[in-house]
Amino acid sequence: MGYRCYDSDRKAQFGLCYAYHARKALADVGPHIATMLTATRFNAWNGAYKAGVVSCRSALHVLQKVDCEGSPFLKAATRERYSIWKTSEQAEYPFFQIEQERNSLLKENRSTFLLEECDKYDNEPRLLVGTNFVVGSAVLRSFVQWVLREIYEIEESAFLKRRVQRVALRIRPLHRK
Repeated sequence: MGYRCYDSDRKAQFGLCYAYHARKALADVGPHIATMLTATRFNAWNGAYKAGVVSCRSALHVLQKVDCEGSPFLKAATRERYSIWKTSEQAEYPFFQIEQERNSLLKENRSTFLLEECDKYDNEPRLLVGTNFVVGSAVLRSFVQWVLREIYEIEESAFLKRRVQRVALRIRPLHRK
């Protein structure tokens, strides 16, 4: 089970405004989700969950540090989105959840979500998100979907900035003497 994070047509259209490395890093989450779905022991599930959350956060880091180096338009668009993510420290906001979960898993070796152990009828542990218990792989999938949506928005914004600059360079005022 893998996520198809790259689109060659989109890459050809967007050129330098395409976040290839971030999408590649995000594709690494797919095997972790597959492991979570098939794990027979809690330790295997827990390890896959931790690795998946860390991979989601690292995809955003790769976007900022690697993909943006080659494109000033992508860098500007990413900077705008990051400022929105950083100022919106709401418990429901996915960036805040991913950031908090990653830090908690790596530094304190525990989840920020309340974990319900699986019983003999349920093969995957569930996490308390808000007021509902949600299967752990669904939480990770929602993180991946949010990151993909944000990358898409950043690429669109960068592409628009690039087009506006190109049009501005083509339009030259007529000066007659």
